[in-house]
Amino acid sequence: MNDLDHESSDQFLLNIEWQAVDPSYSTLLRMTLLIQMLVVLGGIGIFVFLMPTEIRSILLSVLAVFLLIFIWLIFIWAPKTAKRLKYALREDDINVQRGFLYWRQISVACNRIQHLEVSQGPLERYFGLAKLKIFTAGTLGSDMSLPGVKLETAQQIKSTLLKKINSEEMDDESL
Repeated sequence: MNDLDHESSDQFLLNIEWQAVDPSYSTLLRMTLLIQMLVVLGGIGIFVFLMPTEIRSILLSVLAVFLLIFIWLIFIWAPKTAKRLKYALREDDINVQRGFLYWRQISVACNRIQHLEVSQGPLERYFGLAKLKIFTAGTLGSDMSLPGVKLETAQQIKSTLLKKINSEEMDDESL
């Protein structure tokens, strides 16, 4: 990549008006991790008490390592991940930027979208959040997902994208 390409990609990133996801998404991530931590640590804890005393110290060390990993995930990874998750809805595409340790940006052109889905799990419903999934042609799973947005916002983005898709189809038919 030469300097001109690099400058134009930087310019592309600067021209996008990024929207942050809802701040309660960080709490949702923490709650999800806490539930997972309780299941894993509870399973290891039960396993520790069933083992002979010679092996308990090794298993307690494993338990301590898992606990440290989960503490790091809950207090560092979750808030930074939620803070860096952003989206932008432009005229011809939708963009999602995410990542704390590994950063990535995904763009999907509106004319490539096959269908859209808004979903909520129990914790998302509790926080009033939803996940928008975008499917494109030729794939089995979603190509892009946007978690952590308010349900109304997810439905509004879905509606906007559907209008763009339908207007493009109308334009194609007039040719």
